[in-house]
Amino acid sequence: MTKKAIIKKKLSKITISQEISGKEGSFGVYVQISSKLGIKIVGGTSVEKHFKEYLKEAIHEARNLREARKRVSFVPRCYGVQSFKIDGKSRIGILMQHLGKKRLENMNINNDYDVRHCLKNRLLKVNILHDDLHNANVMFYKGRYYVIDFGQVTIIKSQ
Repeated sequence: MTKKAIIKKKLSKITISQEISGKEGSFGVYVQISSKLGIKIVGGTSVEKHFKEYLKEAIHEARNLREARKRVSFVPRCYGVQSFKIDGKSRIGILMQHLGKKRLENMNINNDYDVRHCLKNRLLKVNILHDDLHNANVMFYKGRYYVIDFGQVTIIKSQ
């Protein structure tokens, strides 16, 4: 079975209850597919009405993730955009590296501002402006911090 077929099979097993229990953000729901793979379901449970709009947003965010990953290592790997169905309803998702469940917002540390400030400065040095960098958009995985949620990111092309 090809990698793409395995992913499609795993996506077909996602249920609405799994989707709702995933980490919900302002523009989607994240669901872990395997120990190394997750999917951000863009638009959460309301995709049917705005499928084209959400597809455009997913492609935009996936491009931002891929470009940012070329410039820095503290961004999850992006494996592309995938359409699929949950309970007969169309969904759009961004397949990406799963970074565990530890977010800066759930960590009991005193220097969360310093962590965000350092990450933001490192992104700015490579011409990436993350307009939504807060504790819920910083993951801690295998001893490193990672920045997620690249939907509201501006990437300036290198000259």
